[in-house]
Amino acid sequence: MAEEKYSVELETLLNDLQKCPGSALIPGNKILAGRIQKLRAPERVIWFERLEEYSAEQRKKLHDMIHKKD
Repeated sequence: MAEEKYSVELETLLNDLQKCPGSALIPGNKILAGRIQKLRAPERVIWFERLEEYSAEQRKKLHDMIHKKD
């Protein structure tokens, strides 16, 4: 089975999400929106799945902090 190759832009976006996730979560970020629009449709799906995974992790961490049992 051949390993899937992603575009350089998708790899850059995913690395940016890991290193500086705040930039990916700013509403109305036109530069980021333009970069995402340049991706092919399957790569956009991968990007949004990864973003959703990251957001779910952050929501869980926040929930755990709020409901921390002492």
